[in-house]
Amino acid sequence: KPLLYGAVLAELSEELLNVLFAAMDQGETPEHQLEVFFSALAALGQENPDRLRLLMRALTEADATEAARSNGGEGRSLQDVLEPLVALIQATETWEGSGAGTALGIASQLLGATCLFPAAAKILTAGFGTEVVDQAEQERCDLLHKLVHQVLTGMPPQELGASPAG
Repeated sequence: KPLLYGAVLAELSEELLNVLFAAMDQGETPEHQLEVFFSALAALGQENPDRLRLLMRALTEADATEAARSNGGEGRSLQDVLEPLVALIQATETWEGSGAGTALGIASQLLGATCLFPAAAKILTAGFGTEVVDQAEQERCDLLHKLVHQVLTGMPPQELGASPAG
């Protein structure tokens, strides 16, 4: 069982790394690349919430670490995703020069914000009902975009048509 779990984690890590590299190819600045990555990750969660549920489990449970080790180094690990993600955060204007610990903290917070709702949707639906959860899901992506933007730039996102605060 640990070997199978390790193989599934390696597959997930490869998928996430591909999403990150695709975002890096699309974005002009590190901030934009990260915004594209987290938007793509959120979209992945809408398509397949189980993938984000697995990511949350892998980030929060010790057995995931053990499964990755028991995989015998075969394939990718979440470390292969987290390292370039941390480096990309450190390349942003706001976080340039920050330590790896600060950037890792930011990465973990943004991953949590991106992954928690889709991972918990079944439980939330049982408690709040489908209508409320569907409404929350519709608003979640916009809120996530604003959160990612603000964390990465240190500035609130500008609303379309709104003038900058003076």
